[in-house]
Amino acid sequence: MKKVKFGAYFSEVHQLCALGLVSLKIYNFFLETLTEEDILNALLDSDLEDFSGDDEVLDKNYLPCESTDSENSEPDDEHQKQFSEIGKNATDEEGIRPTSSRRLIWKRKPFSPRAEETAIPTECDGMVKTPLQYFTRYFDDNFFENAAGCTNRYTVLKTGESLHTSSGEIKNFFGMHIAMGCVRFPRIRMYWQQKFSIPIVANTMSRNRFFKLRNSFHVVFENDITESQKKANVYWRVQPVIDAVRRACLSIPRKEHGRYSIDEQMIPFTGRCPARQSLPNKPRGIGLKNEVLTTSEGMVLDFEIYQGKTTPLTEEDLGVGPAFVLRLVQTLPKGSKVFFDRYFTTLPLLDRLLAKGIFGTGTIMKNRVKCITMTEERKMKRGDMEEFCSPDDKHVIVQWKDSKSVLLASSAFGCGPVTDVKRWCKKEKKFMQFACPSVVREYNKSMGGVDICDQLMEAYRTFFKTRKWPLKVTIHFIDLACCNAWMEYREDCRKAQTPLKDTLDLLAFRLSVAEALVCIEKKKNVEWFSGSDTDEEEVLPPKRRRPAEHPCNEKRQDGLHHWPAEEDIKSAKMCRRKGCSSRTRTRCEKCNVFLCLSKNKNCFKEYHTDK
Repeated sequence: MKKVKFGAYFSEVHQLCALGLVSLKIYNFFLETLTEEDILNALLDSDLEDFSGDDEVLDKNYLPCESTDSENSEPDDEHQKQFSEIGKNATDEEGIRPTSSRRLIWKRKPFSPRAEETAIPTECDGMVKTPLQYFTRYFDDNFFENAAGCTNRYTVLKTGESLHTSSGEIKNFFGMHIAMGCVRFPRIRMYWQQKFSIPIVANTMSRNRFFKLRNSFHVVFENDITESQKKANVYWRVQPVIDAVRRACLSIPRKEHGRYSIDEQMIPFTGRCPARQSLPNKPRGIGLKNEVLTTSEGMVLDFEIYQGKTTPLTEEDLGVGPAFVLRLVQTLPKGSKVFFDRYFTTLPLLDRLLAKGIFGTGTIMKNRVKCITMTEERKMKRGDMEEFCSPDDKHVIVQWKDSKSVLLASSAFGCGPVTDVKRWCKKEKKFMQFACPSVVREYNKSMGGVDICDQLMEAYRTFFKTRKWPLKVTIHFIDLACCNAWMEYREDCRKAQTPLKDTLDLLAFRLSVAEALVCIEKKKNVEWFSGSDTDEEEVLPPKRRRPAEHPCNEKRQDGLHHWPAEEDIKSAKMCRRKGCSSRTRTRCEKCNVFLCLSKNKNCFKEYHTDK
């Protein structure tokens, strides 16, 4: 039989070898001059399979491992030399060959979902603390002492004179900002005007003192930070604030087999700052980007602010998005289910999470699953779905047609069990039932944790214009601490079976924290009554004679400066202690309530000591 060169067959066999469908031994055998009969017999004896199916799209960059025979022999031609060199370069320093880049075959078949385990609730001590005690878990006394010291040192450095502020005054400053978020005015100065003044703000600190403290507020003294530290952390000016809030978030117990979500949160700021980002799809699209881990109910457990190349991420081999996920799930227990959007989702990320014992679910871009040939969107009807399982049956990719096609990847949920959802049909002009896969239902139920946190913060956000980004970041984390503290309080109330009517909502909780912070003993300032600090529209601290509302428990029971004053009024006032119907002219100067104080009755003492 006439001998032929392998030119006609070489291109096809070379491609099959690159795809991994023909072993390198057959390929080396092909490099020699063969007869046509030998070529056909070699192909028939190989493990070649039909790869023309719709679901078997393979990677052309795959390179097969060399056989034992080819390693001991010298390469005969240029093609064999090329495979030999690539095989050597693909081996790392320890002699272990890395995972092949070949795209595995995903099969169209049902996915077996992970067994759903109920989240184990954390233990409760049965005590519901005061709102101030929840808030001080985020900003403790050490933080306020440090802020007061850094602020005084800054003013001495800039002006030569100390501001003489104290930790108590910084607490008053924080409480005023929390109150301003609850009662909003378009301008800060309106809080001190006589027509619109609010006592919790106007009676706590003078207007000029407030602005002077606001402009000089620092939590870090610049001379204590080295140049290398400044280059390694662009947010060094607010690092104590970040550390204080993160430390409290990390101390929150994690539920075993719980559900968590990871998403982006914007710290709104339109001025100049080190790493300002723009996300047009967000309600406040310009500012600092904060990647947040929350529970499915919205409680923040960890976060990391993006700062460019200096962002402290360790596992960046999969990309920036997956690196944030791997950074935030470090404190989660095994068996947790994490949900994220398409910015983070990749198939290698799901593999990495599963190796850590964590199940991931998220929407995914189609260009990240080129290994699967899916039905075109225009050929699908509303409610149609299809799922593809990985060769090891650990992951699944689901495509579902709603108004548009939705693509999700998961290692926990598949299509089943399928339920019906109600959607508006434009063609029929009525609501209709459409099939919905399980992974879509679970994703919609658990993904919105960060959005819930943003919604709560936006309801009473302290939002004022400023050119100082450190102040903006500080105020943002004050609001975040209030929302997180309220969620902890609400969870404790639920575990203690506190009636819903006795549980404070977010507004009442914030006002209680603000009142407790502003009633802390503050330094009297001579500028309070100075002419330079007042104008015809500014209100001075009024002497209130009408009965006030009951003060918060922190103020009532602090044991400081509760002096009885005998009022010169025509008619006595009703005693404000619960259960007393007597009338009196004795008023507590600090609590501003009338209380009985006589030889036979001492409501004044009982009011300030009863719990």
